[in-house]
Amino acid sequence: MYVISGLVDFIREAPGNIALLILISWLIWPGMMFLVGWVGESRLIPVGEHQSMAFLPGDLSLGVMAIELLRLHERTYDNPNWWGYDPAFWMFVTMAVAMVVLAFVIEADQKNYPPRASLSPTKITHDVVGYWLIPTLLFGLGLPQLVDGIRFGIGGSWPIWLEFTMALSFYIACVVNDCLKGATEEDIAIRHPANWQPIWRQAE
Repeated sequence: MYVISGLVDFIREAPGNIALLILISWLIWPGMMFLVGWVGESRLIPVGEHQSMAFLPGDLSLGVMAIELLRLHERTYDNPNWWGYDPAFWMFVTMAVAMVVLAFVIEADQKNYPPRASLSPTKITHDVVGYWLIPTLLFGLGLPQLVDGIRFGIGGSWPIWLEFTMALSFYIACVVNDCLKGATEEDIAIRHPANWQPIWRQAE
């Protein structure tokens, strides 16, 4: 709750802080993947032809969605009854559900990669952050606001919900495009290579 309230306070301080938080979220994700690729695999993560659109530009919308959900919490921030719900509980529930989903997704997805590629730093980072932490964050922030909006009406928060829906629709469109296009063996090998070596091994 203290993290959420601190971020809400930061959003309230200045209009430009929303854009700043979005930029920071992009540095964290998908920016983390580029750092992991460089340090853990001694390479630059591909962007463009062989990369999935769900990763880039799709994952850029995830930070936007998270910030929009924080803006919805700003709407309920001053309502003493709102904080009667336990954010930690909701995060725990969504984290547990996302963990189950993650297990099924990894089991199905590993069939597409050679054993060593499925254990590459970028693959592990992508699965843990993309399939577990980010869904936990979005659902943990969004579900209480969705329930509140259904119970009491979205009122003046409809522009925020519209922006959230647009960001979500963009991400879904990227995923659909990837599904329709499919991935070649070359694409898969480049996204998460089996011959990865950490940067300190390259220096030896």
